[in-house]
Amino acid sequence: MPEKETNNGAAAAPAAEREPQVTDLMAELAATKDRLLRLLAEQENIRAQGRRERDDAVRYAASGFAGDLLSSIDNLERAIASVPQDQRSEPVVAGLLTGVEATRRGLLDAFAKHGLERLDPIGEPFDPHRHEASFEAV
Repeated sequence: MPEKETNNGAAAAPAAEREPQVTDLMAELAATKDRLLRLLAEQENIRAQGRRERDDAVRYAASGFAGDLLSSIDNLERAIASVPQDQRSEPVVAGLLTGVEATRRGLLDAFAKHGLERLDPIGEPFDPHRHEASFEAV
């Protein structure tokens, strides 16, 4: 029987003493749960932000490179337009012109393949979602 008394001795502590401990433990548990939920929400927000940044990086990775190539397409078009009509039938000029036009088409096809399309904004009102301003009129 002495064993029962020893085991029950701790359990037989006055209820008034145990009540504050239980209340403190419940409050600590609630605070820990709250912190855990906040940390989980923050972690999910970080994951979502990382996904958005990764998607944007993939989406716009080639935009700088493509922008650099736009001047090349403009130069190819100027070269094509500079050939006089009366010389276009000459074999040497016709062969050169065919190659320049094929290069221009190849670049445009590569742009189209990656979702870049040519806009002709002349005469349209400025749309900041579609157009880029290169200078400002005063």
